[in-house]
Amino acid sequence: MNTNPSTGYSWQWSNRKMVAIVDTTKKVYLASNKGLVGSGGEEIWTFKGLKPGIDSVLLTYSRSWETTPPAILKKVIIKVL
Repeated sequence: MNTNPSTGYSWQWSNRKMVAIVDTTKKVYLASNKGLVGSGGEEIWTFKGLKPGIDSVLLTYSRSWETTPPAILKKVIIKVL
């Protein structure tokens, strides 16, 4: 997912406590231009299946200190076999 941590925004898994079929094993930030301070990049999340089922993961892109609605909201349907 596109991100730019220098702006204070970050991706959060907002319904994590309600999802029992998967968990994250890794979250990595890859800068698109390592030589340019403040440039954006990508955040890559790795999930591990815990038990079979279908559920949705709700990801929000926001600043942790703000109370306004998130700038971006993504809902991902996950199926574990």
